[in-house]
Amino acid sequence: MNGNDTIEQNLNTAERSSTPVHEDGSIRQSTLSRPNNMIYESLDMPSTSGSVFPQQNVKNSVDFAIESVLKQASYRRPEEAEIKQELKVDESEDIANRQQLKVEYAEKEVKNEMEEKVNTSADGKCKGCGKADGEEQTEEPNIEHKEKLPMSKKKSHVHKEVDSQWIHCDHCSAWFHFSCSGLEQFEYHLYENFHCNDCVRIAGPSKLFKKLAPHRYQWYQKGQENLETEIGSEKWIKSLPEWEHTIPSPNDSEVCIVENGYEFHDKFKQEGGYNNWKKVFLVRHPEGLNMKMPSPDFDLEDVVRIMSPSYEVDTIDVFNQNTYSMKLSTFLSKFRDTEPRFLLYNFLSLEFSDNKEMKEIAKPPHFVQDISIVNKLWPDTSSEEYCELLANGRYLPEESKPKVEQFCLAGMAHSYTDFHVDFGGSSVYYHIFKGQKIFYIAEPTEENLKAYEEHETSHSTSEWFGEKIEGRVKRVVINQGETLLIPAGWIHAVYTPVDSLVFGGNFLHIGNLEMQMRIYLLETAVRKAINSAAKFYFPNYEYLHWMLMKNVMIPKLKKSVDEGTDISETDLNMYKATVFTARRLEEWFNRDLSGGEHGNEKQEAEVSMEERKKILSQIRKLINSQASKYGEGKKLGGLKHKRRSRDAYNDDDYLPSSSKKYSKKAKKEKRTMFRKRIVSTAPMKIKIFMGPTEDQQNAIHMFNSQRTSSGRKVKLNPNVAELCGSHLDSRSDQIPEKLTSNFQDCDDELTRCESIHAGEKPPKSKLPKIPKEPKEPVEKKEKLKAKKKEISARDRLKKKLKM
Repeated sequence: MNGNDTIEQNLNTAERSSTPVHEDGSIRQSTLSRPNNMIYESLDMPSTSGSVFPQQNVKNSVDFAIESVLKQASYRRPEEAEIKQELKVDESEDIANRQQLKVEYAEKEVKNEMEEKVNTSADGKCKGCGKADGEEQTEEPNIEHKEKLPMSKKKSHVHKEVDSQWIHCDHCSAWFHFSCSGLEQFEYHLYENFHCNDCVRIAGPSKLFKKLAPHRYQWYQKGQENLETEIGSEKWIKSLPEWEHTIPSPNDSEVCIVENGYEFHDKFKQEGGYNNWKKVFLVRHPEGLNMKMPSPDFDLEDVVRIMSPSYEVDTIDVFNQNTYSMKLSTFLSKFRDTEPRFLLYNFLSLEFSDNKEMKEIAKPPHFVQDISIVNKLWPDTSSEEYCELLANGRYLPEESKPKVEQFCLAGMAHSYTDFHVDFGGSSVYYHIFKGQKIFYIAEPTEENLKAYEEHETSHSTSEWFGEKIEGRVKRVVINQGETLLIPAGWIHAVYTPVDSLVFGGNFLHIGNLEMQMRIYLLETAVRKAINSAAKFYFPNYEYLHWMLMKNVMIPKLKKSVDEGTDISETDLNMYKATVFTARRLEEWFNRDLSGGEHGNEKQEAEVSMEERKKILSQIRKLINSQASKYGEGKKLGGLKHKRRSRDAYNDDDYLPSSSKKYSKKAKKEKRTMFRKRIVSTAPMKIKIFMGPTEDQQNAIHMFNSQRTSSGRKVKLNPNVAELCGSHLDSRSDQIPEKLTSNFQDCDDELTRCESIHAGEKPPKSKLPKIPKEPKEPVEKKEKLKAKKKEISARDRLKKKLKM
């Protein structure tokens, strides 16, 4: 093969990036995407964006001819190092030899242009659509029209630029936009000789590249034979079953294996629930998980039928470790092909929540729906939560919802996905509907996460992460019918021994907020370290947390402040999550205010700076209100705050720490009475009724037991509040009445009452004897008894409540 033939072959070689793809459809950022325009340094042939021969001051006709050809040939170019290796052109080669080579190359290309005048216009227009490079394509002739179906929210954005590039027919020498060629995106780098639709009948089908280097991602490229084996390449995957079984199994502190969903819920609760979810759970049988799955006869053909054969899904070329778009019908034909598979394909990002039929066939476990942040902000339209959000004006638009909880995954046997952490630190449920999977997992300790970050920022593709943290990677086998539940942050790789069909999904929840944010920061650090644009993150991640604060956390904290309760005692986990999230939102706000680099690519949904400022102002006031009322010494992490003495409070805002849910009117009346007592200076007797009277007890019992048709308590009746006062909520510990003769007795009595309500032992004090009432004549007693019989408690209560 001479130099000219080599140049022609290299111009028809597909360019590709080496960005590995994860099992959940996200992109591994350990290698940089290569630029579209490569400089032909050895031939003095720069990219089309610059001059053709920068070393020469004067261009001749040959130079202009070469420049014209190179502009048309920019559809795919080999890398600079590979051109040098194949042509063996040294930088010190004299100018005369290089000029001769350019002349021969130009003459050959000019001859080809003359022969294809019939098929291709002289101005370099596409034979398919008739448009020149840079002109807008209005139609895609000679190819099947793509059905405009909504793509998954879980997009990798890899190789979308292929559609605007050019490809050359090796038989008729016509040029096509790739989108006009009739090829799908995954075929971009597969053909050594491409034949267009018109030439297939004459010259036969396009010719595939030979596997020159099966141990490399660029298996079709010459010059790769003597390089190191890359992780995930064909040769490496074939060697994996020989040694992967030697990886140790996890211990009980890492993975909890249960028989069914009922046992899972018991164990999950014992471990602390979702607020302390650290372990991976493997559930042998789905009973009790309240998870809906298709009937056993459901298969990949049904997925294609429901979603449409022309639906395009991001598909991983396993040996290439890259993601391309592929039609479901194409994937199905390759999946069912009985011939030996030339390449392996694996799709992991078919999100089907937009499809009415599909989303009812497979649903996540019920506990996932209960704790999911996305489900809290976008509840089902038939639920009460939806009606409440709608009534309060807090319902969010459906198009801004991150749709990542209902995925279908299909993989060919021997597919492999390298180590990754699920985007945004999201947790995962993973049900093996058909087939088998083997997970290699590592706990998200700080040591492991640092090692993982170093691994991701390394440009080497020949090191297996499991060898870097030797002994800390564990092997878990998931068989058909089993479900794996992975909490936030776990690092894992996946091997598929047999053809498999899986249903799963990702979700964020309040219990793992700190780990989720830790992974989000890790993703941002990796992206900055490799100087590469963000390929894929959790959709609308920051928008989601702003709305979580606005629509969930602020209303709960406000309700607690209005009721006079300490949220850190009633719901400590929510209080910790609120404070932690508020700090992160402050950081994001200051970053964007100063024009700093965004932690993620531009999201589909954004929150205005004015609204962010308003949210932060509200949460600051609420947190400060809680801190000022219940002590500045309160620490996060469950430490009990030191109670301030009664003297530290102003008389006007004094309330015991264990105060119940008083109405605003009752609290106002109590404070007013207390101020009136303090203003008095003359000695007086104050009678404090510490327990409810019979009428008060009846009113409390009647209104506490009443419910609306939806099960909610009825609204507070103002007459009941006026009658019952501070006894509106009944207490189990009845405090006896005590008469006081002076302020000192009153002070002692208040101290004693406060101790009782705080659950402490009251100070010892002798209660004064209550004077006995004088005996009344027998006749008067009998009259009173008769009167009491005539007026029942119900009638008396109705009279007092004005009912």
